[in-house]
Amino acid sequence: MELLSIFFWYLLPSTVYLITYITMRKGLKKFNSRPAYAPPGWFFSLIWFVLYMLQGTAAWLLMRHNGSAWTYELTMYCVHLGLALLYGSVFSKGNKGLTFLYTLMLLVYGAVVDGFFFKKYAWSGWILLPTIIWLAFATWLSFTIYQNARISRQARKNRSDSEEVEEDELDDPRPVTYRYTDWETTEIKFI
Repeated sequence: MELLSIFFWYLLPSTVYLITYITMRKGLKKFNSRPAYAPPGWFFSLIWFVLYMLQGTAAWLLMRHNGSAWTYELTMYCVHLGLALLYGSVFSKGNKGLTFLYTLMLLVYGAVVDGFFFKKYAWSGWILLPTIIWLAFATWLSFTIYQNARISRQARKNRSDSEEVEEDELDDPRPVTYRYTDWETTEIKFI
């Protein structure tokens, strides 16, 4: 019975990881302007795989600690996995603002789930902690991408207001380089 429980708690997050990975691959091209501190794309796949395996371990340990009884903490964890499963479709739409808000929601809900895990069985909470740290980084990264897209859109709009630009050029996919020279001015160079 314990082997079946281990299999379930590793299969569940692995399935979520695989489906999310497949759906997110479609939207990666829409997020081509990443900040310099963003890790390479292959690292995201690796880190999420490891984090999902850690989540499975935490859930299995919690269930084992409760004598194989299902608890509301495990239900909350499954809801969090469901929300993570939907993240791929939100990401692939390419809406950077919505992606940021969804990532923020995953962070907050994940922190709540981790808090409940800590309360019930501390080892499970500690094992979930790297996921919360990574979600905090992902939220910050999403916010930066969203802000850069807003600034870029505004700069392109300002450029179109000052000169005659065809409508197609407003959606120009060229990356924009931002260099902050001081607190009050921002230099924007189109490459």
